[in-house]
Amino acid sequence: DCPSKGFLIKRGQSYYHDYCEHCMGWVKPIMDRTGFVVDHEHNHQGQCWWEMHRVEIDSRRELEPPLRGPQDVRKLKVWRKGKHHLYLNSKRVKG
Repeated sequence: DCPSKGFLIKRGQSYYHDYCEHCMGWVKPIMDRTGFVVDHEHNHQGQCWWEMHRVEIDSRRELEPPLRGPQDVRKLKVWRKGKHHLYLNSKRVKG
């Protein structure tokens, strides 16, 4: 679970409806400046996944990456709950 929004959810505290966007708000500018792009998805329920890779023509993604092993958050039953925002190559493509 997210150490920020997950913390609020577990304690029944309120939060901004699009709270999960703040991570891309500070991570993306750093990645842009350092030559990386971000693939990311969050479900507004305190779960997300991230992949960062160097900007190269052959590294551009058109689809979300495959599952990454037994601990991939996308395998959790709760993952499909909530409103999802998906970013590929640092651009929102869904949500």
